[in-house]
Amino acid sequence: MRLPSQNSLFALVFTMLYALLLARLMPFHELWFDETEPWLLALYSNSYAKLLQNKVYEGHPNLWYSLLFVVTRFTQDLRALQVCQFGVAVGFVFVFLRYAPFHWLLRILFCFGYYGLFEYGLISRLYALELLTTFLICALYPTRFRTWYLFLLILVVNAQTHLFGLFFSGAIGILLFSKAFGIWKDSPQHQVLSQAKRWTGILIWIFGCTYAVFSILRPAESSHVMLNLRALTRPWQAFYPIPHFLVDFWNSSTLSPSLAGYTCEAFLSLGIILFVLHCFKSVKRLFLPYLLLIGLLSSFFAFKYVGSIRHFGHFFLFTLAFTWLLYFYRNTSLKARIAFTRLQTFLFLATSIQLIVGAYATYIDVKHPFHPAKKTAAFLKEQVPVSDILVLEDDIIPSSIVAYYGKPILYLPKLKPSSFFQPGSLEKNELSLYQMLDWAWALAHKENRRVILVSSQEIDLNWYSLPVTVFARFDEPTITAHYFLLYQIDPLPLPQKDFVGGTPQGAPSQSLIP
Repeated sequence: MRLPSQNSLFALVFTMLYALLLARLMPFHELWFDETEPWLLALYSNSYAKLLQNKVYEGHPNLWYSLLFVVTRFTQDLRALQVCQFGVAVGFVFVFLRYAPFHWLLRILFCFGYYGLFEYGLISRLYALELLTTFLICALYPTRFRTWYLFLLILVVNAQTHLFGLFFSGAIGILLFSKAFGIWKDSPQHQVLSQAKRWTGILIWIFGCTYAVFSILRPAESSHVMLNLRALTRPWQAFYPIPHFLVDFWNSSTLSPSLAGYTCEAFLSLGIILFVLHCFKSVKRLFLPYLLLIGLLSSFFAFKYVGSIRHFGHFFLFTLAFTWLLYFYRNTSLKARIAFTRLQTFLFLATSIQLIVGAYATYIDVKHPFHPAKKTAAFLKEQVPVSDILVLEDDIIPSSIVAYYGKPILYLPKLKPSSFFQPGSLEKNELSLYQMLDWAWALAHKENRRVILVSSQEIDLNWYSLPVTVFARFDEPTITAHYFLLYQIDPLPLPQKDFVGGTPQGAPSQSLIP
């Protein structure tokens, strides 16, 4: 039986099932540093202005960070981060189930598949906000001129979610105003908007997109340019994210990394893009914005950023969204109706595969740690006395330990408490692993207290002249393939001739540790 495309009961029932499943799975998911970094930035920024200053290297708009800033004014409990993610994920699932014009089974496949449940559901990132606003734009598209300012508001908010949200808002804005100003001659609806509304709308859209651009740009952004030929493989991986079926499956592709596999993926990707573009040719006003989006994504992955599945999955997501919009134009021609049917069939195949991959991903996330930070932080709380000095050798990968630990930990290279990652250190100030041990020894000797060094790298102690022991290891298989080791440095006398670490940056002469 085919359920109605806008059945509220259907949407409520399956949204409730999704919410129950997500709530059951979330406690098994260990947060990693890309998830905890926005939380730490929000938590340890004393003011909103300071937050905007601290996140300048993030390369993302402000919306997700602003939401977490508000939340962290009321609680420091890290579980609140997942509560925020839960609420937004349930929101985009409800909108999709309630308003998407696809067959009911396709809607279920997407929501309970790899992207809906795992990548943008379980993992607490800003992409769920992007999906929510993207789906709201699609849902309001048929009434965009009757709900003019509401539609513009959501369009602007979408641009504040992510760079790809900005891409989508830009493309939809072009589509919107080309009709509002009567560029498409078969679109008399532009006459229902007053001149003031049209010009006010375009100013709001331009301002929102411009603000998003400036919130995304990082210092010296233009200097980071590369050439990545693997960008040719991304559409295939986006539609069919079939990984290597291992514990560390995340961001892998079953056909990679061999040259033959990359070549095969490139040809499959070309076939996918040509097929989808051919379908959208039936409605040229959709064809051009979609082509623009594909061009922007391809250029970004080719020249700017290698990306992961959460990034190039947007080839699939944008196709899903534009197929949703195509449904609105299905009665304009026979070709448009045929194109929608073909694209929906193609999306059926993709989401069927994604359901299987999503089931595997969630199973592995339940059976194995996603990241070792949670377990490491719990050990530090339970097994390391407060009299010991905890230090980090790196403030990127171990930053998620800080989030779970609940308070800053000393960052050894700068001898300052680390709360979130702050780039900008010169390479000449970076320490080797053995220099790191030298500094830990000096700190233990100066403070006459045991030092526990938390490292995301294994140090060959056979080549180190002073006694250091491995206090604990957290190197079981994880989805992210990260591990941590705790090194114990006791406050024994330090031979002056063996200390080669140099002077810590801005190190005061008095005791550093309370």
